[in-house]
Amino acid sequence: MRNNTTYNNRQPLWKQKLLRAREQWYLKHHTAARDFGVPLPVYSDKDTNSLTRCICAWLKYKEHYANRINSQGQVRLERVELANGGHYKKANWTRGNTNPGTADITAVIYGKHIAIEVKCKRTKDRMRPDQLKEKQRIEAAGGIYHVATDMESFIEWYEQTFEDSRNGFELFEQPEQSKTC
Repeated sequence: MRNNTTYNNRQPLWKQKLLRAREQWYLKHHTAARDFGVPLPVYSDKDTNSLTRCICAWLKYKEHYANRINSQGQVRLERVELANGGHYKKANWTRGNTNPGTADITAVIYGKHIAIEVKCKRTKDRMRPDQLKEKQRIEAAGGIYHVATDMESFIEWYEQTFEDSRNGFELFEQPEQSKTC
C-alpha cells in the first residue's frame, strides 16, 4: 500500500488527529485511497468559518451526523418596470426561518442530539442572549449543547465526552427497527 499522507510533527495535535481521522475515513470509504494515498487538505481554526468546517469534518470522519445550520435571511431582488420603459431593482428582505439563537452545527453522536455553537477564540466572539436561551431549551429537553472556541478544546471535549465514556452512551441505543416490509 502506497501512502502519500505524512504528518508534520510541528502541526498542532488537533490538526494531526483531524488528518488521521480523515485518512482512516478515506481508507474505509474510498478504495482508490488505498493505492494512491489520501490528499492533504488545509485545515485552520483561525476564524469562525474555518473552525466550523473543521468541526463538521471531524464529526463526519468519526462517522457521526453533522449539519451546518445557516440561520440568516436573504435579500431577494425584484425587477420593477417603470411607465417610461425603464426599470429598477427593489430589494426585499426574507427573514430566516430558524429559531433565534439556533446553534451553528446540529449533530447526532451515538444517538444523542448535540448542538454546537461556534464562537472563535481568535475573533473574540461572544454568546448572545437568544443563544443562551436556546442552550437552556436544548439542555432541558435532554440534548447536549457545546460552545466550541477552538479545535484543540473541541477535540478534547469530544474525546472526554464520547470516546473516554463510549460505554456510558449505550443508554442512547437506537430503537429496534420494525420488521414490517
